[in-house]
Amino acid sequence: MGQISTGVGLISGINFADLIDQLIALESRPKTLVESANVRLTTQQFAFQDINAKLLAFKLSTTNLLSASAFNATQASSSNEAVLTATSTNSATPGSYSFAVDRLVSTQQAISAGFADQDTTPVGAGTLTFEFGDTRLDSLTDLAALNGGGGVARGNIRITDRTGASAIVDLTRALTIDDVVESINTVSGINVTASIGNDGLVITDNTGSTATSLKVEDIGTGTTAADLGLTAAAVGDTITGNQAVDGRNSEFARESGLSLNIAF
Repeated sequence: MGQISTGVGLISGINFADLIDQLIALESRPKTLVESANVRLTTQQFAFQDINAKLLAFKLSTTNLLSASAFNATQASSSNEAVLTATSTNSATPGSYSFAVDRLVSTQQAISAGFADQDTTPVGAGTLTFEFGDTRLDSLTDLAALNGGGGVARGNIRITDRTGASAIVDLTRALTIDDVVESINTVSGINVTASIGNDGLVITDNTGSTATSLKVEDIGTGTTAADLGLTAAAVGDTITGNQAVDGRNSEFARESGLSLNIAF
């Protein structure tokens, strides 16, 4: 049997199917509006959640501003990390500091005689004696060891040769006797020679002149020349450094023998 389906009225000619679809769409419009509004509100919700997360992160990061350490933090850097490194704390004073590095640190080791064990066998009855005898001044003698361990104040000295010419010798970076000798012998403007004597430095005038006296003196309030024993009066062409250089009868490079006895 054949079947004919149509949405148009046979008599009225009205398209009922299209009319019904439009009525259904009209009835569904509120639902569509609600769905669109729901999508829009969901998008806004995600946007507000993102803003809330960012504001919370901002709040947490600003809590550090309540601490004074956040404004007192300092950072130190060195112009030559291979020679000198630096770190700083919140209490460090900002600024630029200069360090003169003459030599890098080296290791040193002292080893005693052997023992049977480290904590059981006693050393044995008797007396241990530690003696510090006279020492000889040489080129490697540290300036810090002079004057009974009081050392030498670093600074500049003025040397005047017998022609009256003078020169400033910078000893601010000198560490050993050899540094002092080298600095004097390489200074320009005067003709003198520094050498190491038995107990102190010796300054010799090479000009051959007798116009004035050879002289070594401190500059301003410095005490470098005095600490080195070089303020003694010249004898002819030579200044021989004093042994007692600090006014307390301490020798330039000698210490009286010290013996420490431990009986057990």
